[in-house]
Amino acid sequence: AAMGEMIYMLAHQWRQPLSVVAMSVNNVKISLALNKKISDEELNVCIDVVSGKVQQLSGTIANFISFFKPTLETEPTTVEEVLASTLGIIGKSLENNGIAISVENATKSSLSITKGSLIQVLLSLLSNAKETLLQRKVVNPAIAISAKEVNGETIVSVCDNAGGIEESAMKKLGEPYFSTKEELNGTGLGIYIAKTILEKHLRSTLKWRNEEEGACFEIALNRNLKV
Repeated sequence: AAMGEMIYMLAHQWRQPLSVVAMSVNNVKISLALNKKISDEELNVCIDVVSGKVQQLSGTIANFISFFKPTLETEPTTVEEVLASTLGIIGKSLENNGIAISVENATKSSLSITKGSLIQVLLSLLSNAKETLLQRKVVNPAIAISAKEVNGETIVSVCDNAGGIEESAMKKLGEPYFSTKEELNGTGLGIYIAKTILEKHLRSTLKWRNEEEGACFEIALNRNLKV
């Protein structure tokens, strides 16, 4: 299921750049077919557009390779780098579904963590928020990501405006196979796996609460992971 979701996200990330490349090339082909003279300036613009989109596609592949790299070795990184890699994977999917995403990062410290594990946790939380927003057909759906440092810990929050978690589900959420999305064939494993990864691989915690507009999931990264 995770692989399928990742391939779906990859398709979203590639669709727009490939469309731009195809359009640029087709414009040149049409001009040639009509025996229309193409100026050096027009040709250079086309080359620059195609080159830029190719670099974008290459960057997307790099993000996915980094995510799938099977390693639990720690590496120095920052919250900014982790968020950039995460949104490089899921950002286009959120955009295509009309979901606004905002990021507020006030962290400065470096972290020594298994970067791929934290990306996987964030992807799970963002995917969960996206599905809830779409399921409830929220008007002006939005997800807010914030990061700050409190008492030696790095706190990363993912909040949505989907109306929150029902009280009956609040305590059960995070248990294996418990899902609030039965009608969407939810496995009930997303939050459970995210929680498990944080506790076992990152020695950190995941908590959730309701705020005015929706649910908020909070990651508290262990300060001992900092370098």
